[in-house]
Amino acid sequence: MWRKIAEKFEKYPSQIVVAKEFLRLGISVKNGKAYCDKIELVPTKIAEALDVDRKVVVSAIQNIESDEELRKVFSSLKPVANITEVARILGFGVLEVYAESHKVGIVAGITSIIAREGIPIR
Repeated sequence: MWRKIAEKFEKYPSQIVVAKEFLRLGISVKNGKAYCDKIELVPTKIAEALDVDRKVVVSAIQNIESDEELRKVFSSLKPVANITEVARILGFGVLEVYAESHKVGIVAGITSIIAREGIPIR
């Protein structure tokens, strides 16, 4: 998917910034607008947060909607909370795994070790 985004926005590097953040944060694009779940996000505020011009945000949204595949992906995005920073306050532990994506069985191996130690996964 990232290759498709890079191709679509190769002439517009600041729009890539917008598309990347939308993906990272789960911001969806529908009917010419950006949403965090059902909350409409104003292009001006998005632009301020990403240090780009408001027109860049509007153009990125238009480019996403003009491509059928990107429109399907971005219209289906949902935000997900990352509780890494507050896990201890909530009484949870966090395990983050960074691995080479081409290797098979990494997650299976890790979950086996965790299960063997009797640690529940939520």
